[in-house]
Amino acid sequence: MHYPNSPGTGRHPVVVILHGLANSCDDRQAWTALQKAQEAGDEAEIVRQAGYLNQWPCRDGAVPLASYRGYDYLGERLARQGIVTVSISADGINAAGLFGNDDMSARAALVNRHLAMWAQLAQRGTGPLAGRFTRPGTRQPVSVDFRGRLDIKDVGTIGHSRGGAAVQWHSSTTNRKDWPDGVRIRAVLPLASAILGDGTPDQYLTAPDIPFMNTFGTCDRGGFSSISEGDYFYKEAIARPDQRAVVRTVHLGGGNHNFFNTRWSPSSGVSGAADDARHNGPTGTCVSDADDATDIPQLSETTQRHALTTYAAAFFQHYLTGDPTSTPVLNGETHPLGPAVSVEVSAFVPK
Repeated sequence: MHYPNSPGTGRHPVVVILHGLANSCDDRQAWTALQKAQEAGDEAEIVRQAGYLNQWPCRDGAVPLASYRGYDYLGERLARQGIVTVSISADGINAAGLFGNDDMSARAALVNRHLAMWAQLAQRGTGPLAGRFTRPGTRQPVSVDFRGRLDIKDVGTIGHSRGGAAVQWHSSTTNRKDWPDGVRIRAVLPLASAILGDGTPDQYLTAPDIPFMNTFGTCDRGGFSSISEGDYFYKEAIARPDQRAVVRTVHLGGGNHNFFNTRWSPSSGVSGAADDARHNGPTGTCVSDADDATDIPQLSETTQRHALTTYAAAFFQHYLTGDPTSTPVLNGETHPLGPAVSVEVSAFVPK
C-alpha cells in the first residue's frame, strides 16, 4: 500500500492493482530442476517441479513470489498525486489453476474482498486491516488513521494480464451487484489484458458509464493477444449505442508483457523472470505484430515502466482527482515521452 505523505488531510481516491498469472512460489531449487527436466524431456519430472512452483502455500525453503510488489513504482507515483494505492496478491488463485469464468469471478471476488476491508477501515477504523500495517522489509508498525480519509466512491482499478481481464469483469454492469456497499468504480485500466472469460460477454464487456484505458506493449509475445483483446474491447465498446464514457487504447511500441512487473523482469533475479518478447533481429529489438511482425526497438525495463506510469498517472489524475490538464495526453494530442518512445493512442469520446 502506498499513500500520500499527508494522508490525514482531505479524502483520497483509491486505486487497486491486481497482478496476473505467474508462479505462486519463488523456489530456486524447483526452477533449476524444472529447466533440467525440460532439457531432458522428462515429462513426469516437469510436472513434479512445476507443482512445487505453483502450490499454495509454498513448501519449506521457498517463498511466495511477491508479484503484487512488482508495481511499487506505480503506487509511489500515484501516491504523490494524492491517491492511495493498494496492490493485492493473487498467488493463491494462481495456484488453484482456474480457467475462464471461474478464474475471472475468483479474481473479481478478491478485489471485492479487499475493497470491503478498506471500506471498513475508512468508515470505522476497524476490520482485518486495522493495526496491520508495517514498513516494507521490517515488522516496524505504521500507525495511520484512515477514518474519513478515503473516498471509496472514487475508486480506480488496474489489472495486469489475467488481472486486466478480471478488472473488466469486475466493473461490468452485470457484476456490480457484488461490489461492497458504498464502493463505486470510476476508472479502469486493463494492462496487457489476457484472454477474457469463456462466454457470457455481457459479464465483462458492458460498462458504458466507466472510462477505460487498455494499455499494452506491441512486443507482447502472447501472439499479440493483449492488443487483440484490448482492441476488441475498444471496438465493441464504441459500437454500443449506450456508450457514455470515454474509451481508450494505448499501444507502447516495443513494450513486452513482463516488464510492467518488476518481479517478472530479468533484473529481479526471481526464478522464472524473463524478457518475454520475441527476438529475431538485431540486439535491442523485438518482434512487433502491430507492425506486420517487424523488428522494432525494444523498450528497456525502466523505460517501459516510465511509459506506463506517465499514462496511468494522467488517466487517474483526470478521472479520480478531477484534474483535466492531462486530457491532451490521454487523447493523443500531446506526447510527453517524446519521439524516443512510440506511443499510439486511440480515444473514443461519445458525443
